[in-house]
Amino acid sequence: MAAAPEELSPGGGARSAWKRHIIGALKQRDRRQKASFQDVIEAYSRLLENTGLLWQLTGKIQTELKDPHICHTSRSPRISLLVPSSPESLHAMKEQYQEQVTELQHTGGELAYKIIELNKSLVAKDGKLEEQEVRVSDLDEEVQHLEASRKCLRDLVDLQETENVELKVEYDQVLKWKHQKEEKLRVAVHKGEEILQEMVKKKVQEAVNRNRKNERVKKIRISNEIKKATEKTVNIDMEREEVMTLDLKALSLDIPEPQDSGRTLNRAFRSASATMLSSSKLVETFKEFFDFRKRRVNSMSSQSENVYPKAPLCVASSIPSKAIFVLEAHDSEVNGVKFSPSSKLVATGGADRVIKLWDVMGGRLHNIQNLEGCNSSITSVEFSPSGTQILAASSDKAAHLWSLDGNKSKDTLTGHSDKVTAAKFKSVIHQAVTGSMDRTVKEWDLHKGACLRSIRVPSFCTDVVCSDYFIISGHHDKKIRFWDSRVTRCTQEIPVQGKVTSLNINPEQTQLLSCSRDDTLKVIELRMNNVRQVFRADGFKCGGDLTRAIFSPDGNYAIAGSADGALFVWNVTTGRLERSLQGMHSACVNAVAWSLSGEYVVSIDRKRMVVLWSSF
Repeated sequence: MAAAPEELSPGGGARSAWKRHIIGALKQRDRRQKASFQDVIEAYSRLLENTGLLWQLTGKIQTELKDPHICHTSRSPRISLLVPSSPESLHAMKEQYQEQVTELQHTGGELAYKIIELNKSLVAKDGKLEEQEVRVSDLDEEVQHLEASRKCLRDLVDLQETENVELKVEYDQVLKWKHQKEEKLRVAVHKGEEILQEMVKKKVQEAVNRNRKNERVKKIRISNEIKKATEKTVNIDMEREEVMTLDLKALSLDIPEPQDSGRTLNRAFRSASATMLSSSKLVETFKEFFDFRKRRVNSMSSQSENVYPKAPLCVASSIPSKAIFVLEAHDSEVNGVKFSPSSKLVATGGADRVIKLWDVMGGRLHNIQNLEGCNSSITSVEFSPSGTQILAASSDKAAHLWSLDGNKSKDTLTGHSDKVTAAKFKSVIHQAVTGSMDRTVKEWDLHKGACLRSIRVPSFCTDVVCSDYFIISGHHDKKIRFWDSRVTRCTQEIPVQGKVTSLNINPEQTQLLSCSRDDTLKVIELRMNNVRQVFRADGFKCGGDLTRAIFSPDGNYAIAGSADGALFVWNVTTGRLERSLQGMHSACVNAVAWSLSGEYVVSIDRKRMVVLWSSF
């Protein structure tokens, strides 16, 4: 085909020219193909003419041979020259002509076959040409539709560009207004912080002044009572030596004495006069004074009056040696396990959104209650120190609190914006701490169900523990952070070699156990805030970002589960691996719990299995 036509305009004349160009190209191709077969057609026509002439000559010869009376003079001079004189020559010539006729017939057949094939090809090409003409017509119509669509789209684009310009103007105005509001908010927040600081300073100063005033009033009242007591007349039935045995060092306290108290005391010791205070009355007076000082100290730290009673410490924990009970506890992966303070109950929770309570009786676990109310997977469970409540962290961005007298969620602590990975009770009654993947640690008032304080942390929080004075959090950025309960700043950071998966504090609150993704457990001395021991073992591998490791109840051992289902127990004092328990779990062990009695250990895994271990 000839070169492509030039680009056409949307007008009808251009489309007609394009069509004429295609038709002209097709006709040119037909002429070219016809010229290539013109020689064959002409040769075939000549052959047909020669064949007809030969048939005529052959017929005349055969007639003359059958009728010898035919005068040879009537023949044309040209034909008479071709007739031989002898029958043999005639027979030879006849055979020669017959061979030529046969060859010409064969050649004619081939040419006829070629002509038929060429006719078929021509018919096919004509059909194809018609199809192409129809297709060209359809393409013309499609081009018209596309041109119309293009025009509509162009109009829509122009309209959208106009709207975008208007929206851009509005957006610039809104952005400007936003910056103004943010500046006002920043100024207001700064001013509010200043006002808050001033109010705090005033409150502190007022409290100091009131304490001083109360102290002065109390001292004056006690001094007046002592003065009145010294002016009373009483009979003293004791010897001079007994009077001298009174503990007069108490008078060295910061108590203002009357001006004449020295003379009165001296006079009392010089003689057993009736003006001296009795020993029992003096001792009782100073006893009241010391009781006042004690009450005042307690009033300054009222939080200590609302703490849970200390749980009895385990004298000695026994290292588990065998599995005594195995069961499939949940419908999905089990993530959290905890013994009650009495060691009679075990709580488990997992991806099936249910917390199950198990009674430990006769070396077996008996399901006694199911706690429901979570909307997503449970990541950890915790008993309150009193054993009457259960706190669970969940992937539904909340923590749930149950009372053991009901199976519904008692309260839901909402406020996190991502998965809650840990929830722990504080030593103060009705308070708890949660850590989340939203990079916050929150303190809660469980009585009100309200957040008391939210601490922003630099990385995802995987676990938290609480001591009497600190909140300790473990993070994905391979650091352990200490937060003072009275301020929101971080007081200490301890780097480790892997992502922290769990934290656990010993009963004396002197050591911290951390498990991390570098396949190690570390014991941190809280007095010095440094790593004291690092536990490793062949075959131990931390299987997940929330794998939990714990101390034994007496703090002498550390236990953790491995990715291959084995349990490893280390001696905290020597750092030596005491025991490796294998064969009961076929999946990664997520967490372990050790009863406060030191008798049982419970382990859970990703294949819904719960195993009860004992040393007996």
